[in-house]
Amino acid sequence: MTFDEIRREAYYKVWGSAVPPEDVVVNMPRWLSTAHKEIQKDYNFWFMQDGNAIITTSPDVDLYLLPEDLKELIECFIRIGEQNDYTYSLRPGILVKPTQEKAENPTWFQIVGDSIKLFPTPSEERDLILSYWKYLIAPDITDLDFYSYEDALTRNGHEAIVHYVVWKIKSGMDAYQEAANNYEQYAIALENLKRQDFKMRQVHYTEMDYRGV
Repeated sequence: MTFDEIRREAYYKVWGSAVPPEDVVVNMPRWLSTAHKEIQKDYNFWFMQDGNAIITTSPDVDLYLLPEDLKELIECFIRIGEQNDYTYSLRPGILVKPTQEKAENPTWFQIVGDSIKLFPTPSEERDLILSYWKYLIAPDITDLDFYSYEDALTRNGHEAIVHYVVWKIKSGMDAYQEAANNYEQYAIALENLKRQDFKMRQVHYTEMDYRGV
């Protein structure tokens, strides 16, 4: 579902076919965007797992900006060899004190803010390969195409987004009991999405049907 379809469903749950108030229309993009972010902060869903990036290191540079959509690093590799055909995994660590140590290939990494720090400092150009859980980043709320946006979260988790938005609407109307009920529905929809995630992780792609007599 697109953001437009989600907002229409939220409007219908509150006002039916009537036109919603202007303040709700104005705030809707912000509520949709917030719901989209909050749901992803809560849990690593299956559709957030395929983040990949390659960063080319430079000699004597130990700090590199991470991808904007990175949520949680799964693994970090260095690719080396004459044909770039060999990789090895870097280990996470904490740099206790500054060091000027250099090496052709770093062996440790540390996340520092929105960057990754390598040590020893690489003295050669290498491919740093990142595998990570990613955020699905929606357009800015001022984007003209905001309401046409659709991704794996809006398709699989639209019920949670709808209930989140209705909760915000009811809270603004001082309908506190109804708002509490809708927040409970939001929590239930979120748990259902997590159950769906569990089922997706149980798919056994390498299994074969029994072929005996």
